Amino acid sequence: MTGAGGSAAINFIKCLRMVKNEKFFLVGSDINRFHLELSDVDKRYILPKATDDSYIDALNMLIERENIHMVHPQPDIEVRVIAENRKRINAITRLPRTKTVKICQDKFLTSEILSKNNISVPKSVLVKNESDLEKYFDSLKECSPTKKVWIRAVRGAGSRAALPISTVDQAKMWIDYWEREKGIGYGDFMLCEFLPGKEFAWQSIWDDGELIVSQARERLEYLFGNITPSGQTSTPSIAVTVHRDDINEIATKAVKAIDKHATGIFCIDIKEDAFGKPKITEINVGRFFTTSNFFAEAGCNMPYYHIKLAFGEEIPSTPKYNPIPEGIFWVRVVDGGHKLIRKPSAKNFNLWNLREIKNVVIDFDGVLVKLNLDWQKIKNSFNTLLEERGIPYKFGSIMDTLKVLKKYDQSIAELFDKKLTEAELNSLENSDVIYSDGKLLLETLLSKGYKVFIWSRNSKKAINKYLSMINVSVEVFGREDFNGEKDLDFITESAILITDHPKDIKIGRSRNAFTIGITRGYFKERELYWAGADLVFPDLESVVKFFDSNS
Repeated sequence: MTGAGGSAAINFIKCLRMVKNEKFFLVGSDINRFHLELSDVDKRYILPKATDDSYIDALNMLIERENIHMVHPQPDIEVRVIAENRKRINAITRLPRTKTVKICQDKFLTSEILSKNNISVPKSVLVKNESDLEKYFDSLKECSPTKKVWIRAVRGAGSRAALPISTVDQAKMWIDYWEREKGIGYGDFMLCEFLPGKEFAWQSIWDDGELIVSQARERLEYLFGNITPSGQTSTPSIAVTVHRDDINEIATKAVKAIDKHATGIFCIDIKEDAFGKPKITEINVGRFFTTSNFFAEAGCNMPYYHIKLAFGEEIPSTPKYNPIPEGIFWVRVVDGGHKLIRKPSAKNFNLWNLREIKNVVIDFDGVLVKLNLDWQKIKNSFNTLLEERGIPYKFGSIMDTLKVLKKYDQSIAELFDKKLTEAELNSLENSDVIYSDGKLLLETLLSKGYKVFIWSRNSKKAINKYLSMINVSVEVFGREDFNGEKDLDFITESAILITDHPKDIKIGRSRNAFTIGITRGYFKERELYWAGADLVFPDLESVVKFFDSNS
C-alpha cells in the first residue's frame, strides 16, 4: 500500500482488516515517517517520492524483500507513475490502462471526451492566458442562476485550487496567487459552469469493460468546508447512500466513454445543475475515494473485492448497482472517528412520553392531500405579468412571492392569492387528491385528546373545504395567517409536527418540536432525516400505528 500514511490508504487498510476469514500481510510505504505510524500495517517503509528517478527501483527492492504479490497505489501521483512503469514492477497492480490514467488525471481532457460522447458535463474552458478569462467568463457566468463561475486546477485532488468566483478580477488574482506560491498558472486552470445542486460520489470496480459493483452516495457536509473559500473539500464529514438510476446511468456511460475495456477502480464525482440534472465533474481512477470504509462497513467491501479480483479469485455475489440500502449515513470528524448510522426506527421511541404532547400540527398538501397544482403554469403566467408591470422579481416560494407583490402592488398580490386559491379549490373537486388515511389520523388524534392543527401555506378556504368533505373539525392555520415564524406559538416542545417538507422539519426542530416526515410528497426519506426529522414514515396509517403503540 503506497501512501499508507494518508487517510484514504488508512481506510483501505481498515477494509481489509474487516475481513475475518482471510489474513493479509500488509506492507505500507510513504514519504512521511510520522504519518506512516498511523497505518495498521505489518511492516512500514519510507520510499522516495514517486517523481524521483530511484522510485521504481526502491519499490522493487521492497517487493523482493517482503515477498509482495500486489501493489496498490493510493495517491494520484503514484497511480500515474506505477501505471506508466507497470511492466517494470515485479507485482500485480490491477490498474486501468496508462492512457486511461492520463486522461482521467486531466480534468479538462476528461470533460472534452465526455462532452463529445454526449455525456453531461459542466460547460468548461481551458484558461491558457489572461485573454481567455475576458473571452469566456461572462458566458459561463450566465449558465448558473447564482451568476458565479467555478475555477479549478486541471490536475489534483481534494478540490485543489477550486473557488466559486463572480468577477474576472477574482480569477486573475486567484491564478496569480497559485502561480506565485505553488507554481501553477495559466494552462493549469479551467473555468467551469457553476453547479449549485447536490453532489454525489459514485464508486465502482470494473473488469475488462464489465461493471462488477458500484454504489453512490450524496455528500452532505465537508470536512473543513466551513473554513475553505470554496465551501467544500471533496471529502465529506456527512454522506448518505442513495439509489438513483440517473446517477448510475451517467456514471456507467462515462466510464465506458473513457475506456471500453475499463479495469480496476473508477470513482466519479457528479454534481447537479440548478435544475437537478446530474453532470460529471471528474473521474478518479486506480484508487478509491477516501471513505471506502463507509461502504465496507455497510456491507459492500470493494477494496476486498478489488484484491480478490486481482488474484483471479471469486467475490461474493453482489448486484452491479445499489448493493447497499439507501438512507445509510456516514459521519466523521477529525479526531472523532467515524460512525455508520442507519435510519432510526419507531421502536427506538416507544418510551418517548406522548403524554407530554398537547398539540399535533399537520401539513396539508403532500400529507393530507395531493393537490397536483400546475406550478410551472402559475409561475409562467405571473412572471409575464410581473414583467409587464415592470416589477423586478421572478416567482419564488408562495410566501416570498406574496410578500414581494404586496410591497410593489397590492392588487397583483390579491390577484395572485385569488388565482392560487381557485386552483386549490378546483383541485379538491377531484376526490383522488384526498389521501384516505388523513381522516383516520385526524379522528385518531382527536379521540386521544390532542389539540390538532392543520398548518399550511395553502389557503384556509381550501383546507376548510377539505375538512367539510371528510366531516372533521380541527384548528386551521393557512397562508392568510402566515407571518413568518413568530406566530407559530402552537409549535413548541409539547407539539408534534407532521410534514413532507424539509423546510418545515427545520422550523419544527428550531422550536423544539418532535418532527415526523412523510415521504409521499416530493422529498425522500434521507432528505427528511437530513433536515432533522425524528422519524419518517411512508404514510399516515403508519403514523396512526405509532400513536397507538405509544399511548
